[in-house]
Amino acid sequence: MKKKIALIILIIVTAIILIINSLYIKDDKVEKIVVDTSNKIENIILSEETILSAEETVAQVENGETLETTEPILEDSYKIENELEQDAMIDQENISYNGDIKADGLKLLGAYQGLTYYSQADTRWTNQLYTSSNNKTQTMKSSGCGPTACAMVVTASKGTILPTTMAKLFVDNGYRTKSNGTAWSAFSFTADYFGFKEFHTTANYNTAMKYLDKGYYVISACGNGLFTTSGHYILLTKSDKNNIQVYDPYLYSRKI
Repeated sequence: MKKKIALIILIIVTAIILIINSLYIKDDKVEKIVVDTSNKIENIILSEETILSAEETVAQVENGETLETTEPILEDSYKIENELEQDAMIDQENISYNGDIKADGLKLLGAYQGLTYYSQADTRWTNQLYTSSNNKTQTMKSSGCGPTACAMVVTASKGTILPTTMAKLFVDNGYRTKSNGTAWSAFSFTADYFGFKEFHTTANYNTAMKYLDKGYYVISACGNGLFTTSGHYILLTKSDKNNIQVYDPYLYSRKI
């Protein structure tokens, strides 16, 4: 599987599970997290829609609901892949991150639940818009691999957030491009905002594998190949010495 990933631009985020468990699980009780309902946290823009989405997730976790994607994607979903947006392919529209965000994102998170699989095509949000230009064809299903991959990393590391909340956060703060999916800079923004102490970017395959060996999560930007016919973000983890575990936001039967 390693050799089949055609183009790799990697956003690497530290998440060592033993440390995380000690920091974010307290007596197995779900703690209520209060979301700041102002329109701005430090220099982060939060729309009312983003705040409401975060509050709903906090309540769902508190009520013991399972938020992971469990439903299978329909057999004919392979027909949709050719309609996916050209995501992760270029340094999209020169959207940059200047590195001055303070780590206040924990206010948006439900209690820690561990590594959770989300699909951008989950029926709960498949048709929700993910657009910065009011383009009705840009939905979570067509364009949401970036925020979905990010939501999996944050949920696995810090506390529960849904792909839809992450998508709204990206739109609020300018990391949703007009026509090329999620900007690469969104991942550095996410790492800072949610308080990751360490993250790296690399285009070197061997460097990425070294970070996987150390227990890091890797978000990889793929070109035309095994995982997509256009551009696509996927999440990689190391399951054991010889295998990479792939959490593909757009996984369906017969894809591979």
